[in-house]
Amino acid sequence: MVNIGLASVVYHHNLWFNLKTLERVNRVMFRPKCGQGPLPNYGLLYGFTGRKGSSIKGVAALAPNDFPFDDVVGGKVLKRYATGPKPLPEVKADDWPMFRGNLSRGNSLPIMTGKKLSKKWEAVVGLGGKSYGVMDGERTGLAQATSAYGLAVVADIDAQRIVALDQESGKEKWTFHVGSRVEFSPSLYNGLCLFGAEDGYVYALNVKTGDLIYKLQIAPVERYIGGQDKVESMWPVGGDMLIADGCGYAVAGLSAAIHGGLRIVAFIPETGELLWSKTIQEPATMSDGEFGAALLVWNDTNKSILVGTKEFNGKTGSERNASYGKNMLRGRVMEDWLSTNNRNRLSEDAGSVQLKGGLVSGRIVAFSDNFGVGFNVAREGKTVFHTGVITLSGKNADGSIKWDVDTKDFNIDDLLVTKDKVYCAGHYDKEDKLPELREISMADGSTLATHILDSIAAYNGMSAAGNKLFVATRDGKLICFECK
Repeated sequence: MVNIGLASVVYHHNLWFNLKTLERVNRVMFRPKCGQGPLPNYGLLYGFTGRKGSSIKGVAALAPNDFPFDDVVGGKVLKRYATGPKPLPEVKADDWPMFRGNLSRGNSLPIMTGKKLSKKWEAVVGLGGKSYGVMDGERTGLAQATSAYGLAVVADIDAQRIVALDQESGKEKWTFHVGSRVEFSPSLYNGLCLFGAEDGYVYALNVKTGDLIYKLQIAPVERYIGGQDKVESMWPVGGDMLIADGCGYAVAGLSAAIHGGLRIVAFIPETGELLWSKTIQEPATMSDGEFGAALLVWNDTNKSILVGTKEFNGKTGSERNASYGKNMLRGRVMEDWLSTNNRNRLSEDAGSVQLKGGLVSGRIVAFSDNFGVGFNVAREGKTVFHTGVITLSGKNADGSIKWDVDTKDFNIDDLLVTKDKVYCAGHYDKEDKLPELREISMADGSTLATHILDSIAAYNGMSAAGNKLFVATRDGKLICFECK
């Protein structure tokens, strides 16, 4: 505990209390490394964050708040640069147009099948040289590739740019320099490439040329702070851009209790025209359980958008009690689940996600309408020095276990489900072996084939389109395999 004037800071979660009233007086700004408290100096309070999920990742310095923020909506500033492509081309059924493939976030492609998988090409896209980034909690390397229109499009996180590659050759078609980090995959829709950035904007590019069409400010005002060696908005768009029923959705902000809350907007993807905007505000809690910005999930049953534990009507923005449709991820906010980027935490703070109805749960999951697979680590041991059993479990649509496989020291970074196979990318923590891509039988969990990778796959870094499988890596490579 650190005393500063009338304030006291409990170091583990950076909770601020008034010493006289014991009332919580400030926000959770970051979660420090276990056993290492904040350092007061030069009239500031410095905190060094650990590997656990947190609102701000990196090194943060706190100073007195200089002005308040009220209930300000987002989406008020639209900057147009060009018109969109015409006619508007549609994505195909076997494309991968968004992060984790589809609106249910299943990381599945029901069509892809083949008896022989072989490496087609490998492209060095990112900066490379930083396999884990500055710290485990920082996303680095490439985000999962999205694929349509003959392209594979990736966010090059550390270089702050979007890169489009030819699906057949792996050659670069275009590059767009954002000037701010993009931590999740772009969404491809009607000839557009849409993504959110840490500068508080959503961008729309022509997917064929990479030319900027418009940018929409999701943050309430344009104000910047330092973050992860870069400059970012006080309300960054840290998730992906979700498109459902012809509407685009994005959320900006660190937490419902920080800087006036979160801003969620709905807009027309082709033009950037604002449809509605909502501000989510909540008081500071007595723990570190702040309601943070989340990856958006579409509830097709109710035609609504879920932001963590809140649900909004997709057309009007009216709030309703949160519910979950068939095969929808729940149990933990998706942003919490994905907050570790490229590191599959095996320690006590790494929880799992579940599907409604118990179809599958795990640290890494993938699922279709009738099958689910999850990677599970027992809550025993610490990080790579775990002593519990590590399992890969396949389940039927009713939640019954189809098979269980002990993966031993094989630490899975991503799973992908196709028509008849499970693809599994992972690495070894304790054994001196190269990373692998495995083809696994959906019927019994047996390994059908193994492919050696020279780089560790990015956490949630696999995708597929047509007969191709893409593996994004932590050191900035995109590897393309093809089914014959």
